[in-house]
Amino acid sequence: MSEEVKAQHEELDHRIRLCRGRGDQLGEAAARAQKAQLHSKAGHWMEGGQELHWAARLAYDAGQVGLHGQYLYGKGLLLSYAGPTLREETYASLRKGAAAARVGGNLPIAHKALRRLVELHEQDGDYAAAGRASGELCASLEGQGPSTELVDLLIERARLLRQACRAAGQLEPREALSDLSAAVGIAERLDDHRRMARSRLLRRIYAGLLGEAELQPFFGLLVKQDQVLIGGMPLKRAVLAMRVDEPEVALREAADERRTSLSSGDPIRYLASCLMMAEAQEMMGDRVGTLETLLTCKATLQDHVGPIAAQPARDMLEALRKRWGEEVVQEALTQYRARVSPG
Repeated sequence: MSEEVKAQHEELDHRIRLCRGRGDQLGEAAARAQKAQLHSKAGHWMEGGQELHWAARLAYDAGQVGLHGQYLYGKGLLLSYAGPTLREETYASLRKGAAAARVGGNLPIAHKALRRLVELHEQDGDYAAAGRASGELCASLEGQGPSTELVDLLIERARLLRQACRAAGQLEPREALSDLSAAVGIAERLDDHRRMARSRLLRRIYAGLLGEAELQPFFGLLVKQDQVLIGGMPLKRAVLAMRVDEPEVALREAADERRTSLSSGDPIRYLASCLMMAEAQEMMGDRVGTLETLLTCKATLQDHVGPIAAQPARDMLEALRKRWGEEVVQEALTQYRARVSPG
């Protein structure tokens, strides 16, 4: 510890004694919060968390519920950096901090605490708990009216529920569909074309996992009142071609869109173009081509964006197994491997 930092700690310790002597609980809490900041800068997460623990108690005793929640959130945040050994105390601090901040009218802090809970539960592989925390956050934001943030959170919660189903050995993410339906509705009210297209596509993919009998074609989901929601001219021409039952033309145009989206680094356009290609190939009876498109989509998004972005392509492949049957999928896979294997 440098002499300067040591002097800062001593000054704050002196202030804490003065505040305690005159019964100034909020003053002492503020000084302890400042000490926590010093510990945080030095990477002393547990020491900082302890200071905020006392600050939270002082704020509670002073009747400042919102501030009590803020200090509990700060404690949980610092402890979350200390590693998995303090997870239970971390979770408890963040949960109590979110609840107190909400009661005290400090919604920004409540939302930060819930977001951190979602992140930690997902890191620990507890997708069900992450989904519950995300649901609390969505419910709080719903009270503030439609927003792009709420659309993104509903899509995120649907993904977490899907992961929870997968972890439990279940294929069908029924709860996620209601979140995606809500996301579609809010995006439409906001007239946010990109989020509208994304939530529509994801809902259709999940419906495929459920084996719904009547599935709306992907090209229809990319249109609102004859306006294509995302993408460039090739995707627009692909949509028009699918409308008039010309899958060969649609495949060519969607492939052009896929190349453009790769160079622009737009994962939503890339996913949409791949889904259009796969839909056109399946309409043409090219099951091997359909499989190749989705496998390429999954690998590309995995490599260039990350596993979360690649999840829709993985779900589409699972939906194919449900629709085609395992024997047909395996036969198409065998043919695909023969096509791409050297020699």
